[in-house]
Amino acid sequence: MKTILTALTSFVLLACSGGVDSGSGSDSLVTVCASAGTVEGVDVSEFQGAIDWHAVHASGRAFGIARVADGTQHVDPTFASNYATMKAEGMVRGSYQFFRASEDPIAQANLVLSKIGVLGPGDLPPMLDVEVTDGQTNATIDTKIAAWVGRIKGATGRAPLVYTGPYFWGQIGGPGANGTTLVVADWGPACPLVPQAWSGWQFWQYADDGHVSGIGGNVDLDRFDGSVAALVALTGGGSATTDIPSPSDYVGIASTADGGGYWVVKGDGGMFSFGDAPFYGSAGGDHLAMPAIGVATTSDEKGYWIAAADGGLFAFGDAAFHGSMGDKSIVGHVVGVAGTKSGYWMVADDGGVFAFGAAFYGSMGGTKLNAPVVGIVATPSGHGYWLVAADGGMFTFGDASFYGSLGGTKLNAPVVGMAATPSGHGYWLVAADGGMFTFGDASFYGSLGGTKLNAPVTGIAARPQGDGYWLIARDGGVFTFGAASFHGRP
Repeated sequence: MKTILTALTSFVLLACSGGVDSGSGSDSLVTVCASAGTVEGVDVSEFQGAIDWHAVHASGRAFGIARVADGTQHVDPTFASNYATMKAEGMVRGSYQFFRASEDPIAQANLVLSKIGVLGPGDLPPMLDVEVTDGQTNATIDTKIAAWVGRIKGATGRAPLVYTGPYFWGQIGGPGANGTTLVVADWGPACPLVPQAWSGWQFWQYADDGHVSGIGGNVDLDRFDGSVAALVALTGGGSATTDIPSPSDYVGIASTADGGGYWVVKGDGGMFSFGDAPFYGSAGGDHLAMPAIGVATTSDEKGYWIAAADGGLFAFGDAAFHGSMGDKSIVGHVVGVAGTKSGYWMVADDGGVFAFGAAFYGSMGGTKLNAPVVGIVATPSGHGYWLVAADGGMFTFGDASFYGSLGGTKLNAPVVGMAATPSGHGYWLVAADGGMFTFGDASFYGSLGGTKLNAPVTGIAARPQGDGYWLIARDGGVFTFGAASFHGRP
């Protein structure tokens, strides 16, 4: 992380680590290695210019932290775009402020709060970048850090992050950062040094000269100590949270009644119709607040609903609008939509079900799940529904019967969707690698398990006759099995 000043009269955390900011206090430092697996990320500012966050995400980076401002005098002109696009891309996102000990800490905290808005699932607490003294005494710096930390924690209910280098903090740091999460800057070693104020690190900036697809020039490389699930849990999203699709992903497929066509929906809300599937409209180009996650058709197939990850709902053709969660706060995000004659349901990844027009039969909201919910399917009567989780666990409500599940089974890839048979006496589950699992009267017509795919599978639609099914992949690839015919792809 770099200051915008061309010259600094105060002591600077040169290179943020690796002994480059060497000084006194080294006896209080300990080397701490990652406890288990790690997750890769980046931190950025205007110095990186325009960023292609889809390419960054595709390169394996699961999170990004963007600079809000340098003190109060310079707001980073790239922050708003970076922060919004990371969210739309489905990455865990964070924000940081370059701390100026010579300025009012509450004003600095308020600036951050005004730019980030309300924290939601997938949002890290703000981070304070402490790497210059601005000529202030250690006692003044510590007092102002404590004030900034207190203001952020009071406003968000979350303990903020503090970024610093090990030797620098050893010279200036005090108890003002107590209760915060450490982001340690230590470039080069196999495991970083940790200042005495913390027992370990949650994030480690291990290089300032990295190269990542989608970013021109050098960029800071970060590492989270833990799994993706643990990273998401740190954001307040809980452990039962799925990735939010990218606007460029293809996220759902639905069949016509005669099986002679299908609709495919894209993350940006775009709708594509193939075979005898009529086109009734699209949310593409509407600049959705969050990406679309799926499509459900009306009973007469003269319309459809498109649902977005924030619970927004878009109705086309004769599909009536009965309400949405788009303007409400929800735990996690919406992952599935299912329609019935009277309305529709949406389900969030914590298993919470939201009913609009349709009757409510129950949910898993508030229940501790082994894996996040990934979809919802209505029974043929419309008087019940199934929820399916990423581990293949099945939950039944109303007149939906239980025919088996994959809960407790070791899977090669997580389950991403399900479809019911015409009788409602069985169902298919599909995994991200295209593996197919059948229960009840659902027949097996083939799978992609063991096949090398260009992109993971994201959804399934069964022929209404129950004699085949289609799979849709994230890149728009359509795969057919049984009597399901290929009518085209986006």
